[in-house]
Amino acid sequence: MSLSLVILGIGAGCKDEQRAPQSAPEKSVASTKTVSGAWGVGDCIDQPLSPYVYQISVIEGDDVYLYRMGEMGKKVIQKSMSLLKSGKEPFQKVPCP
Repeated sequence: MSLSLVILGIGAGCKDEQRAPQSAPEKSVASTKTVSGAWGVGDCIDQPLSPYVYQISVIEGDDVYLYRMGEMGKKVIQKSMSLLKSGKEPFQKVPCP
């Protein structure tokens, strides 16, 4: 009988552990949203005549955190969305390499 209580206790503990990871995606939802329905986390952007394609890693309000594709170390760069989408040759969404 005590063995069945131990097994039941372990089963209940497993259920609690399974619930914890489900709450994690809620925290990351803010960083995976799209802005203006055009750009989102994981999208690649490029500017005409630029030697690099950039991939968006996080979007927080008007701040966009991105890194150069194919570059060692993947240094994160912070830019404003308005800056990326303005100017004579603004960045545009492109297929990721």
